[in-house]
Amino acid sequence: MKKTLNLLIILSLVFFSCSKDDESSDSINITASQLYGTSGERTWEADSWKLNGTELISEVAFAQTYYDDNSVFTAAANSLGCVAYTADSYECSGNTITYTSLDAATLGQTSQVTVTKITSNEFDITFNDAGDTHE
Repeated sequence: MKKTLNLLIILSLVFFSCSKDDESSDSINITASQLYGTSGERTWEADSWKLNGTELISEVAFAQTYYDDNSVFTAAANSLGCVAYTADSYECSGNTITYTSLDAATLGQTSQVTVTKITSNEFDITFNDAGDTHE
């Protein structure tokens, strides 16, 4: 369950709106302010999730709220009715976002995603988990 919960957290970033122009993944330098916006708090909802190239968004729902204190709250659900909530801190470096768990059961565990594209309408990430590619 813990691995599934961490996976749901990471996947929730897929295909979000962002306020930066097109860049290649090598030149992306994402900042925390792009995630929390001008109000200091911003909620994002996923509109795509691909596992090894297969679209699965109809099976899941994600929402993440980023805050200007570098914390993020995630709510995730799947088509089986399982719902999960997590709290993490996040750090941006180049084209990588690192999440550190603030939940008691997984305190201090980290995970990373690579930002592959940022435009004014899209925020794409990718990561590998147990040999599978998520984007």
